Amino acid sequence: MVMSRNFDKLIQSGVRMTSQRRLLLKLVEEIKDHPDVDELYRRAQVIDPSVSLATVYRTVKIFAESGILTRHEFKDGRARYERAEREHHDHLIDLRNGKV
Repeated sequence: MVMSRNFDKLIQSGVRMTSQRRLLLKLVEEIKDHPDVDELYRRAQVIDPSVSLATVYRTVKIFAESGILTRHEFKDGRARYERAEREHHDHLIDLRNGKV
């Protein structure tokens, strides 16, 4: 696995990078949409069924606190995430189905 700037940032912050956190970092760096934690969990499960939902919640919180993810509340009751280093953009929400 090629180490990324985000990986280095986490290591320098003292975050222990387990294999599951590495997997989640890889998934996060590939985000092109606005998944919630449950969706990130489903994506991780396809690759490594041993990843728990609790691990995903803890890791997403660490990534958000480290500035790797940005958390959004779109009034649908679920927090959604996107890569923090993306350039600013507006979010359009389909009011019928809630899709961003």
